[in-house]
Amino acid sequence: MNIVRTGSPAGRTHLNPEVLGDRVVFPVAGWDSATPGLVQVSGGAWPTALVVSVELSDDGGATFLAPAGGAVTFTAVAAKAAIDVKSKTHVAFRVSTVGGAGLMLPILRGITEA
Repeated sequence: MNIVRTGSPAGRTHLNPEVLGDRVVFPVAGWDSATPGLVQVSGGAWPTALVVSVELSDDGGATFLAPAGGAVTFTAVAAKAAIDVKSKTHVAFRVSTVGGAGLMLPILRGITEA
């Protein structure tokens, strides 16, 4: 039986697309996989230049890198395929290319295999 989990950010909940490197971090220790999503909660249309990257940490959040299976990026509001987060401690959504105004809400759902 799998247990579905909804991530709760550690600290801030929204990304500012005008700030390069702005980050929202989710603890995921004990999860097996996670499905990242991104929703725009204010502003107009998705800013054309904006890119948000998903990064993983296995050292308590000190260092973040792209998932082993390749970069996961958002260039529009969407949900992405599940990524492996076994042995990871945190997932971060990071503004990697700035663009536009408004607020973005990262969403993370996960599975723990029981």
